[in-house]
Amino acid sequence: MKTRRNLLLAGSSFLSAAATRWFHQKGWQVRVLTRRPAAVESPAVPVSWDGESRSDWEVALREADVLINFCGRSVKCRYHAANRRAILESRVLPTRLPGEVLAECPMPPRVWLNAASATIYRHAEDRGMSESGGEVGAGFSVDVCRAWEDEARRWRLRETRQVLLRTSMVLGNGANSVYSVLARLARLGLAGKMGSGSQFISWIHMEDFCRALEFLVSGDLEGPVNVTAPEPVTNRFFMEALRKSLGCRFGLPASAVGCVSQWLD
Repeated sequence: MKTRRNLLLAGSSFLSAAATRWFHQKGWQVRVLTRRPAAVESPAVPVSWDGESRSDWEVALREADVLINFCGRSVKCRYHAANRRAILESRVLPTRLPGEVLAECPMPPRVWLNAASATIYRHAEDRGMSESGGEVGAGFSVDVCRAWEDEARRWRLRETRQVLLRTSMVLGNGANSVYSVLARLARLGLAGKMGSGSQFISWIHMEDFCRALEFLVSGDLEGPVNVTAPEPVTNRFFMEALRKSLGCRFGLPASAVGCVSQWLD
């Protein structure tokens, strides 16, 4: 039985930085697999990898007690063919690599949390989507989520408990966080309802997200887990709450067409 408390994070994202701070405060040693070692802040130790090929980073994985994989290119871009391919490959390939190494490891990490997304569910205004009874949607984003999860599931590891993090929007201050984008819109007077405003939004605070990670690491759940606040809210309600929290008196609404046009060719 391994007693070390070594955490290996894959990806130097906003979520990775939050998890680093959280687990370090709990006494864990944290390493980060990254293409940009200079971007990894102390107390984490950067470990170089490209997310596509095997090399010296495998040592860090074999020494880890827990692996949390956050890899995935930002979706804040136009969805033309090259970006679609990059979005997909940046999730599937860095999930395949750890699977290959762990399948060969005689003493692998006891837990592997792999990023996924609540985007996998269909757009629903009639009922909530649970891990067991949720309905998978359709479209490019859903296809990416399915491929992402399928790759993680492909590696059936007897000694490693696997959890798929179907995470909703995580709200917190930090580089490249969705909150910073929304706050900027609000301060520009653009945080009104989007489209009808009746569509539901699932979200979770950054601190609660980190608490969820700690719970999943120490618990016994496996498979898909929805990482989100228990009650979704409408877009209209969410944007109004955002404006109030920032002291913004008004927010211009966005048409349904305007909400999606920036992502299309």
